Parts: sequence; structure tokens; C-alpha cells
Amino acid sequence: MSSSTQPPDRDWIATYDPDDPELQAAIRRRYTRLRWIGVPIGIVVYLVVRTVLESQSGIDFDRTPDNLPTWLVLVLTVSFVAAAVLVVAGLALALRPSLRAAVRRNPQAVLNRAQSRRVGKQIGGQIPVLPHEMPFLRDVALGTNASRSGVVLLAGVVLFCVSRAAVADGAGAVVAGVAALGLALLGAFGLRRVVRARRFLRSAGTAPV
Repeated sequence: MSSSTQPPDRDWIATYDPDDPELQAAIRRRYTRLRWIGVPIGIVVYLVVRTVLESQSGIDFDRTPDNLPTWLVLVLTVSFVAAAVLVVAGLALALRPSLRAAVRRNPQAVLNRAQSRRVGKQIGGQIPVLPHEMPFLRDVALGTNASRSGVVLLAGVVLFCVSRAAVADGAGAVVAGVAALGLALLGAFGLRRVVRARRFLRSAGTAPV
């Protein structure tokens, strides 16, 4: 068996070493797989939904109503500016070296679904933490807290979608509204994880990055 192959019975938590080359390789493989699978799927889903709605409704996807009220134009302008600020802030946070390093070191990526769920409950205070599990959980919490940049970015994108839904007609409004709802739920889940991670770090006496 090659050193790059993860043993099926490997207990990553009990044998945790943040400098373990095998662990680091496993984390890189997982994130690479997510990028190569998640991004194309998202693009394909968007294009399929847009095409189906356009063909069924017969309405131009990019059409916007004319003669919008002045107050609505002002509100939408402020919303777009606020959304742009949030997106830029999220990207700036994501580019901070300390946050990027914490996210890349997050060992939760190597766990299966059941293990990841258990770790989440431990960080949330629902399950006791054994002493030998603390180093692993601490780095998971650090990585989760560092992902707050994604929550800020999602908030900006949601605001963009809501603004678009307010002025779009037909298929455009439907897609923008559904996208806003889905991303808002995703952001709320992410914010909850960040809050729990920060609480766990404070209880462990570890300063968040």
C-alpha cells in the first residue's frame, strides 16, 4: 500500500499530528475534489434552471421593469453598494494568510460523515470531549472559525440576489429569489458553526485567528 493511500481503519483523531504528511495530503485531496466537483455542478445547475425557466415562461431572463419608483431605485442602489462592500470584505478576509492557513489545516475534511457529525456535536457542547481529542477538535474549531469569510461573502451574494429579485421579471425573479433563499440558509448554517467554534475556542483557552 502506498503512503498516499488512506488506511480504511485510520483513526485520525487518536493519531492526530498536524504535521503528519499523510494527513496533509488527505486534506489537500479532499479540498481539490470539492473544487473540481462542486464548482462545475453549481454552474451546470444554474444554466439548466435558467434554460428551463426561459423556455417555459417565454420571458427574457434579463428583463427588468421600466419606470421604477424613485424610492425603489434608491433602495436598490444602497443594497447593491452594501452587497459589494460585503463581497469585498469577505474576499479580503479570505485572503488573510492566518485565515487561509487555518482553513487549509482543518482536519475535519478527512473524516467521514458520522465522524464529522460527532465532532460537530462535541464542538457544540452536546458530547463530552476526551483529553486526547482536544488537539484535533481545537484545530477543527480554528478552521471553522476562519471560514467566517465565506459567511460574509455569502451575505453579500444574498443581498445581490434579493436586489435582483426585486426588479426582475418572470424567470429572473424566480431564480434570484430561490438562489437568495438557498444561500441564506447556507449562510445561516455557516454562521451557526462559526459561533459554536468561537465558543469552543474560548472554553479551551485558545485565541481565535
